[in-house]
Amino acid sequence: FIEAQFGHFVREWPAEAGGLDATLASAEDFFHKLRKIVEDGLPRYVERFRTLLREHSDQNLTLLATKLDQERKAIREGME
Repeated sequence: FIEAQFGHFVREWPAEAGGLDATLASAEDFFHKLRKIVEDGLPRYVERFRTLLREHSDQNLTLLATKLDQERKAIREGME
């Protein structure tokens, strides 16, 4: 099971895996990467990124909807 998870990591993030093989012999290297992620606070940054992405997506969709409404109005006025 552990080697399967290592294999998933290697396939999903090949650049971060940096040539690690998905065997128990590489476990210490995988745990080192995990410690680095935790020490750097990556989970906190991931959540902040998702929050910002949601907020900006909502803002951009609102802006796009407003712009579309303005353009429709301008087209109607031009046709009249």
